[in-house]
Amino acid sequence: MGLPGNPVEAYEFARDKFGTRVALEKGNLATPKAVQMWGPEQIPEAIEKVGFPMIIKPTSGAGSMGVYKVCCEVWGE
Repeated sequence: MGLPGNPVEAYEFARDKFGTRVALEKGNLATPKAVQMWGPEQIPEAIEKVGFPMIIKPTSGAGSMGVYKVCCEVWGE
């Protein structure tokens, strides 16, 4: 239709929490520390980079569904 608008990539990043963080970092904007995790093997990396307390949430979740606050390390005990 030739109407002006945002590029498709802008919408894709807006619907992906980690993608949004990456885009903001590339734009030199301050963002909270974050690690994208796909499984438990990435837990040590998240602990090292983010620390405690940390918030764990799904990349494409809505509202507070699936959001957890982790206050202390229990991994490996």
